[in-house]
Amino acid sequence: PNFKWRGGCSVGEKNRVVFLLPNTFCVSDFYEHLSAGLVLGTLFGSVSYFHYGLGAGGSVAVFAACSLGSLLPDIDHHNSYIHRAVKTVSSIGSAAAAVLLLRTSVLRSLAAGALAGAVVHYTFTELKPPHRGPTHSLAFAGLTGIASGILGSGVGGLAVGGSAVAGVLSHLALDRELKLV
Repeated sequence: PNFKWRGGCSVGEKNRVVFLLPNTFCVSDFYEHLSAGLVLGTLFGSVSYFHYGLGAGGSVAVFAACSLGSLLPDIDHHNSYIHRAVKTVSSIGSAAAAVLLLRTSVLRSLAAGALAGAVVHYTFTELKPPHRGPTHSLAFAGLTGIASGILGSGVGGLAVGGSAVAGVLSHLALDRELKLV
């Protein structure tokens, strides 16, 4: 296959196999982060269901939080799946909210929706932190856990928050990035 060098590793582009050279490290990609998140999410979801009796909804939330947490630190990279998905969903969501919430003519509502979507899209692009910046830190893992715990408080906030932190930490471990802020 055709190989090119990236970050001290030779990466097979066709079959996605990463060859590690002695005394070097390779930065993980989307599939490795997702695989780690899915494995940890399955483990934590199963333990929360069978050992702690969290229930099906809570266990699914634990699984989802860990899986998404393993991808979330790459939201700061413009070409990552999570960055593109969040930017698209937030732009469409803000446009739809503007159209649905405005009580005015159809044309004005559509214009406001288009403007809201464009503003969110532009803002999300321009305010993005540098890659491997604050989103690759222990502080980000903690904030992710707190936010996930609050969002999952109806189904077991501590378990949901803890699994989100585990997902983010798995990402940091695979990238070999460990910093406080």
